[in-house]
Amino acid sequence: MGGRAVVLLLGVLLGATPGFAAGEGPAPSPSFAAVSLKVLTVGERQTPREAGAFTAHLPLGKTGVLDRRLTVENETRKTRLELDLHLTVKPLVGEDGGLRCLLLAEAAPPGGTPVSRARELLFSHPGAQVMEAYADAATATRVLVSVEAALDSAPPPEPPPLPPLLFFVRVEKWLGAHRVELEALQLQSLDGLPVSHDYERRVPRWVDGEAGEGGEDWTAGLPVVEPGKDPPALKAGQSFSIALEPPKPGKEKKASSPASGPEALQKEPPPRKVAWETERYRLEITPLGLEGGRLRLRVAVRGRPLSAEKVPLPEVVLQEEKTLRRMEPVPFYLTQEGPAGPAGYVVWVVPRWEAPETPEALPSSPEVKP
Repeated sequence: MGGRAVVLLLGVLLGATPGFAAGEGPAPSPSFAAVSLKVLTVGERQTPREAGAFTAHLPLGKTGVLDRRLTVENETRKTRLELDLHLTVKPLVGEDGGLRCLLLAEAAPPGGTPVSRARELLFSHPGAQVMEAYADAATATRVLVSVEAALDSAPPPEPPPLPPLLFFVRVEKWLGAHRVELEALQLQSLDGLPVSHDYERRVPRWVDGEAGEGGEDWTAGLPVVEPGKDPPALKAGQSFSIALEPPKPGKEKKASSPASGPEALQKEPPPRKVAWETERYRLEITPLGLEGGRLRLRVAVRGRPLSAEKVPLPEVVLQEEKTLRRMEPVPFYLTQEGPAGPAGYVVWVVPRWEAPETPEALPSSPEVKP
């Protein structure tokens, strides 16, 4: 089972109630709750997998929202599930003084009818509470939400500002055993802002007969070079077409076929045209925090690769969070299994920031080895 996902965590933080100085009165009552969510997938002949883990510090009575897209594959059944998951959690204190969380889950395939489930979770002792958010019979997969919560009197301190970050990125295209590097680039993030990059490439392929309908005659409008005549004036790098000399009727008939008239015309190959296919993807890297010398980031990629026959493959979507050390390479796989093996993109990301103890110059290119 593989998991692909899209994640957005929105935490609403309000100002904390001012505390009391020592000796001025009792300690302030809790006004916040530290809430941790985990999205898990379990199923028949599948290894339980954690699809994401998130933490928010929410004021009591305020709602936190989590939107996530899951992609689950059951390799045994050769089935696949894409699921949009919308979660809301609202911490409250009951009349008995205990912490409760109202959990609402809405799950649906893209464009499908959502399934809603709600539950009130009571946290009278340490530990997690679990609710089933969705069950899919085709993939024999169940999606579970695990929640842990604890009262707190104040939100955590604001994290220190992020230093300038440099991301070395290398994108590879996999078509089974054939793998080629599409591009290598550097993206710089200042003040912790997201960075993005768009890639697009038009690729021509020949089509003929009825399959050529809608194709493009890419030679239209180009300068024509005719044998035996002075060539037209061409600019450096300018495209042109060559007019082939028509075959001599007598010799052509003997060389090709004795047929003549309508039969000979019917055996002529159909006209060929060029159809342009577009290969593209969009990459976005969002820094989330730096703590203990490790950077937490979110990588989102959406793209449409082409097959070996230059035919568009299904769109691939990925969004994952990772915690990485400085100069630690990590791959993000946007591949789908095909007859010849995995097909799609593999994105390598290497983060780097200026370490206080080693203020060295940044390299000009990443050194990434899959």
